[in-house]
Amino acid sequence: MTRETRQFKRVVVYRIGSLGDTLVVLPAFHLVRQAFPDAHITLLTNFPVTAKAAPMETVLRNTNLYNDTLKYPVSLRDSRELFRLRNALQEGNYDCLVYLASPKGGVFTSLRDYVFFKSCSIPTIIGVPFSRSTLRSLPVPGTDLFQSRTNRALEALKSLGTVDINDPKWWDLKLTPDEIAEADSLLGRHGITPPFLAASVGTKIQAKDWEEHNWRNLIERAAAAFPELPLVLLGVDEERERSERLLKIWNGPKANLCGETSPRVAAAILRGAGVMVCHDSGPMHVAATMGVPCVAIFSARAKPGEWFPRGENHAVFYRKIPCWDCGLEECFEKRKACILSITVDEVFDALVEKLAHRGIRPRYGRPVPARVERFGCVPADELGRLPVAHVAQTLGRLGTTKDRGRAGSAESKLSVLLVGNYPPDRQESMQRFSAVMERELNAAGIEATVIRPEPFFGRLKPGASGLGKWLGYLDKFVVFPRRLKRRMRELQAIGSRTLVVHICDHSNSFYVRYLRRVPHVVTCHDLLAVRSALGEFPQNPTRWSGRVLQRMILGGLEKAQRIVCASNATLRDVCRLMPIAGDCSSVVKMGLNNPFAPVPIAAARARVFELMRGAGHSPAPGARYMLHVGGAPWYKNRAGVIEMFCELRRAYDSDNLHLVFAGEPLGADLKSYVRDDEMARSVVELTGVSHDDLCALYSAAELLIFPSLHEGFGWPIVEAQACGCPVVTTGWPPMNEVGGTAAVYLDPANLWSAVDILVNVLDVDEERRRAIIQRGYENAAQYSTQAMTDSYGEIYVSVAKRQAEIAELPRKA
Repeated sequence: MTRETRQFKRVVVYRIGSLGDTLVVLPAFHLVRQAFPDAHITLLTNFPVTAKAAPMETVLRNTNLYNDTLKYPVSLRDSRELFRLRNALQEGNYDCLVYLASPKGGVFTSLRDYVFFKSCSIPTIIGVPFSRSTLRSLPVPGTDLFQSRTNRALEALKSLGTVDINDPKWWDLKLTPDEIAEADSLLGRHGITPPFLAASVGTKIQAKDWEEHNWRNLIERAAAAFPELPLVLLGVDEERERSERLLKIWNGPKANLCGETSPRVAAAILRGAGVMVCHDSGPMHVAATMGVPCVAIFSARAKPGEWFPRGENHAVFYRKIPCWDCGLEECFEKRKACILSITVDEVFDALVEKLAHRGIRPRYGRPVPARVERFGCVPADELGRLPVAHVAQTLGRLGTTKDRGRAGSAESKLSVLLVGNYPPDRQESMQRFSAVMERELNAAGIEATVIRPEPFFGRLKPGASGLGKWLGYLDKFVVFPRRLKRRMRELQAIGSRTLVVHICDHSNSFYVRYLRRVPHVVTCHDLLAVRSALGEFPQNPTRWSGRVLQRMILGGLEKAQRIVCASNATLRDVCRLMPIAGDCSSVVKMGLNNPFAPVPIAAARARVFELMRGAGHSPAPGARYMLHVGGAPWYKNRAGVIEMFCELRRAYDSDNLHLVFAGEPLGADLKSYVRDDEMARSVVELTGVSHDDLCALYSAAELLIFPSLHEGFGWPIVEAQACGCPVVTTGWPPMNEVGGTAAVYLDPANLWSAVDILVNVLDVDEERRRAIIQRGYENAAQYSTQAMTDSYGEIYVSVAKRQAEIAELPRKA
């Protein structure tokens, strides 16, 4: 470091992220302060939009590692925000910028950021990653690990000096006496004395979640082995409910501190922890920063070692399965095979070992296990060995009801290649469908794998609109066909099984052109977009590019060997728009993509009311609500839902009746309508709802209102019935086909009649309500995943035999 560098007086440090992102580069913050001891340091960082993420300044407060903060907008797509930030940086008269971010877009992002910060009149910029070792985590020689994010950051700042990351001084959070006193007071209030077992059982990312049933089993075993050991659960307020349920299992001293502590007070609390057991999460990094041994449960969404806790005294569970380093936040296709293959037994054994090292031994004298491996790999052929709770009931080793249990049946000779959807399009129901098909077919003995277009050009600008949409077209139409053909050749070369390709969503039917000599099936969920492009829905005009795409989809369907429709209504559309294709089309009843079951009413109401409070509402203890589940497309008729609710409130005269929307946020026009009609207190928007939350919403609702104008199937109808929720929906196909005799039907075009029907359902006596719910259970039971897979197995055999017969015709001639 030159003498001139030490003279910088105003330095800005750029780092975005929250708790874990801050702590992994804590040595880098210390290095910057050491390099510029007298400088005024401004922290340029974002303020997380989710309550599950702690702002960076709350982690570094009182450390003297920075002096003030400057807000970095979460997205700079808004040119006004961009100019606002540029002006703020120029007005700050900064001598130097230290770049601590980890650009996801590689060297192009680094170059873009460098040019932007230079345009802000900052003369010296340090740490922008341009080299291979700073742009990505590289393998650590002689190990199966990759370079940590800590080492990557320090590599980029090597011009400022060197750091020994094993020296605790570089990890010092400089906790204040007040923070330590607050931590001791919290523990004392709950009767907790060190050493104690600490745990964090929540995570803001679905793909990282080990799931509650595993945590329950682990805590039950630990409670039996260590009956007198105190247990402290840490996390954010959104994790409090799960933590409270799990804490009921523990018989010894216990405390649920979720949402009660700042990150720094949590660090002070963890000084007394014997062991921390947790997900890959912010609390894990807090514990590791304080030198607490961790038993850490990782998904394989990142490289092994990249985000591991600092230090060597941890047991880290990581399964390096074929799809490792996927980067997914939500895993549908593989059903979280990596993290859910980690068993309670091995985590418990690691916990016993780590506690033994701290002098805490199980009461019943269980021997301390052999040293647990730091992390492990799972071969591809062992991926099926998942916990029983996450593998659907075995369908038999063959594919269909007729042949189940008979070795050598036709189905067992099949290899099915499932074509899934492009991830940036975020068609989550379609992703779940392909994931369910893959899981269930393999369980039935039919070899099945998913292949889908992956972002290549799309990585430059992720998204389903604007430039991202056009880059996605390159990935779908240029890159993926070559992958598809190569994969088919590989499977056909094996020779022992007959290949069948199943396009899981008709919106990918244009790939049929590559399947002319390969047996194939296309599932058609609905033709609403095609009909819009044909002008059948004037209220939903389609742009020229959309019309071209829908013509391609229609052309692919017309050439398909077999079309499977999700409902009779969709089959009628197929027959009407493609008379020739109608001859090779049929209906298969869909199976639920997720397990839906009723939640006990008290627990469901408590969970729902907590969600409503989180959304800024204050429901009274006796509040009731109607539920709508779905997105914002025009045919979901959200405007009709609000109009019905508005009139219903006038007719029903109850301030305790609410309308809950679960799905995408309401559009600006609907929000304005709600405000103008003074319904803001009664209309609740819930976005990003988890599966467990959705089950609770269905279970505690007075009814599901689902007055769609059109649908391909209508999943919420069956989901609600499976959870014991009465359903009021449109009396048109396919809604009346799916709801059967269990749903109550209305005409969305007849407002007053619809309101009368809703009042009747809300006022129904308990006996009739129980009868409606029971009929709903019986109707939902028809939509079995097992029955769906059986039907598809028979269809695969049919198209395979038909194609084999066609291939034989020239020989016979």
